[in-house]
Amino acid sequence: MLKKKNIIYEYIFNFYNGIRKEFKIELDANTLNLIKTIEEPFPEWTKMESFQCSNCPLDKEKVSHCPLAVNVSEVIDFFSNSLSYEEAQVILQTEDRTYFKETALQGGISSILGIYMSTSGCPILAKLKPLVRYHLPFATVDETTFRITSMYLLGQYLKNIHGEETDWEMKGLIKIYDDIKKVNENFCRKISELRIQDASLNAVVILDTFGSFVSLSIDSNMLLNMKEWFSAYFE
Repeated sequence: MLKKKNIIYEYIFNFYNGIRKEFKIELDANTLNLIKTIEEPFPEWTKMESFQCSNCPLDKEKVSHCPLAVNVSEVIDFFSNSLSYEEAQVILQTEDRTYFKETALQGGISSILGIYMSTSGCPILAKLKPLVRYHLPFATVDETTFRITSMYLLGQYLKNIHGEETDWEMKGLIKIYDDIKKVNENFCRKISELRIQDASLNAVVILDTFGSFVSLSIDSNMLLNMKEWFSAYFE
């Protein structure tokens, strides 16, 4: 496979008290895996023996620390004293464009965690990794639903042309989000034990809420409301 230039996402948080914080996220362009910058010793709370989710397929005898916890530890640490409703200017700089929004911290942190959580090496959250290539910060529920269902169906098309069993009814996507929900719930529970303020916690709650809406949309056939958007395909 041809080696491509790494993908860089740079999040900048400008607080109204003058503090500025930058998070530079670098991804391998071929695998979309996070280029790790956190060095040992890792925080004690990231150990698998205490942080591992009930549905985690990783062997804690071989993996000493939760890869997700390790890679979000810098974000959790920085925002440990921040309240979810605190306002900030959040900027995302990519190679192609710059995004900007004045928002509550929970919204900005939710966007950056969305990248870390799917690219850090968690086998369950890795199912969302394709979304990271065309990351959309501050996405709404509707935007997220459209992007996730489109991603899943593209994945089924790729499986189909490689002769693998496909799932056009997207039942597998509901299962994916059932598993992700367990990860999010465990993440919130373990992070809350650190006695930090609620900015990071509520950021994960936002991600979990979006996931629940996606599952509901599929389960209740709400996606059929999109048919009118595709009317040209029915002519």
